[in-house]
Amino acid sequence: MPATVSHRSTLKDLIDYKLRVLSQDGRVYVGTLLAFDAHMNLVLADCVEERLSDHHVRNLQKDHAQRPQPERRVLGLTILRGEHVLTTLVESPPLQSKKERLRAEGRVRKRLATKKKAAGAAVARAAAADRTRPRAPRFQAPPGFKKR
Repeated sequence: MPATVSHRSTLKDLIDYKLRVLSQDGRVYVGTLLAFDAHMNLVLADCVEERLSDHHVRNLQKDHAQRPQPERRVLGLTILRGEHVLTTLVESPPLQSKKERLRAEGRVRKRLATKKKAAGAAVARAAAADRTRPRAPRFQAPPGFKKR
């Protein structure tokens, strides 16, 4: 069930989308696009590789009524080299919209900022408590020492 995406969209617009990537050797990779570069190297999260074995292909050539059953292999986080990528298809849109992702990211940043403030306050309290304790002077000249 492909998601609707405009024909003018770029890979930058498809980050966090679930993609189906066809490679030159006939393998199909399905995963969530995390990153890409100028060479079209792709980083896919939760990637699954699907391929038809030679045995299945021979059986399909003999009997066209059979449905192809690809072998699946779970790869996880995967980097696909750009020279092997033939085409990409959108499988499904991201679970959250851009607004929702940014809002959630903002909440995480606020939580981190408050934790930093709390940690900074704890350090300040420790430093203040340290200043109130009596200590020996840093340097005390030995008895009989005269300044020039």
